[in-house]
Amino acid sequence: MALVTLRNNTGVPQNIVFNGKQIILEASQEKDFIQAVADKFVEMRSPLVSIVEEDVGGIYEEEDSGLIWVANVTGNPDAPDKIMAKVFVDRRWQMVEVDNPKKIPRLLANKFDLGMKSYIAKDGAIEALNLPKKTIEIPAYKRRALPSNEAKWWMNRDAICEPQLRGCSIKSRPPTDFEPNPKNVDDWSLDDLRAYLKLMDPGAEMGRSESSVVSEAKKRGHRKPEEISAHVEEEKYLITKRIYFRLVDPQYSVPTKSQFLEFVHGQKEVKPVEEDFAADLIKKSTEEVKRKRTRKKKPPGASASA
Repeated sequence: MALVTLRNNTGVPQNIVFNGKQIILEASQEKDFIQAVADKFVEMRSPLVSIVEEDVGGIYEEEDSGLIWVANVTGNPDAPDKIMAKVFVDRRWQMVEVDNPKKIPRLLANKFDLGMKSYIAKDGAIEALNLPKKTIEIPAYKRRALPSNEAKWWMNRDAICEPQLRGCSIKSRPPTDFEPNPKNVDDWSLDDLRAYLKLMDPGAEMGRSESSVVSEAKKRGHRKPEEISAHVEEEKYLITKRIYFRLVDPQYSVPTKSQFLEFVHGQKEVKPVEEDFAADLIKKSTEEVKRKRTRKKKPPGASASA
């Protein structure tokens, strides 16, 4: 059986679920797979994962859409508390240990200069009017779609600030149809959130399972349902933060609902019948049964002409 060589084009592990088993391609790794596995990798993870082949010539084209998503990546619970930064101390530059500015969640705000607007003055001369600055804000644990010119300016501002402050925002991607968010997070169990995170990043810190949280809460004497629920919600809040930093980073692949169900329950998603179509079928069958029941029977011996 021929093998296909795949390359992980990102700096983080990529994975798929094949026949109920999670298959991982490590960061920047090249590895041989059978055709079926390679096809699914390319289908689910392209362009993050690609087939290794010679590609000579051609034209490189970069899509420039009207909007670019930018995410605030401060407040990462797994970020180190201290980092090394180049600071001017004792009349010389030296590397010293400072608090990590990306550890604490904070609002990111910049003032975008709208430039000048020309106009014709009363004396006929061409004058220019300074336009007011536009304040752009991205709260912690949020991503925002910006016009391409504003997004590029924002990322440039991030790149030229102090070294220890760089990387507080990244170019992100739009939200997907299947991901935890503030509107539906209550519908996700703690164990489902842990499984979702494992599919995104197999090497991530998973935290405690729901059974472990409940067991530890009871050991501390918290046995009331509301007390146990508070412990579970606290752990869910932490795992949701970890998921957020993978969701907004395009290096990590977002699992589909079908892949998630296959990984967690060992089954693929079964698409439900459309409600309108099902209701229409029921209505037609009911009408057919009524017609058959109300059809008049001819008395015995009646002639066809009668």
